[in-house]
Amino acid sequence: MTEYEILDLVSSNSSDLATMFSVYLSLLSAYIAVAYLVGARLSFFQATSLSLLFLYGAGGQALGQYNINLQTSDLLNRLAEIRPLTRFEDQYITNGNIWAIVMGIGVFVAISFMWSVRHSKTG
Repeated sequence: MTEYEILDLVSSNSSDLATMFSVYLSLLSAYIAVAYLVGARLSFFQATSLSLLFLYGAGGQALGQYNINLQTSDLLNRLAEIRPLTRFEDQYITNGNIWAIVMGIGVFVAISFMWSVRHSKTG
């Protein structure tokens, strides 16, 4: 694989990561809005179903982010065999994994927010 082909795949992966993060933010915003506005009035079945769908959707985006980072790491290792990596390329995977972890934490924070709204003493 040539340097250009590797860089093209890395660029495509970066675009995929940006798209996944946008979908994640949309799901996270919608879930938090629903939790805040009607979370206390949802039945157990509705809240559980909504939370599981959110976990699947947003958690899937976080796992996808991590998996694309693994693929990009392999590509950058191939690139390192051709030429030295730039500082950005060298730090790309670390930064990507940090975002995947932040996204995963965000999923559990949002679910705990729903739980706190549903078990509020004032509501």
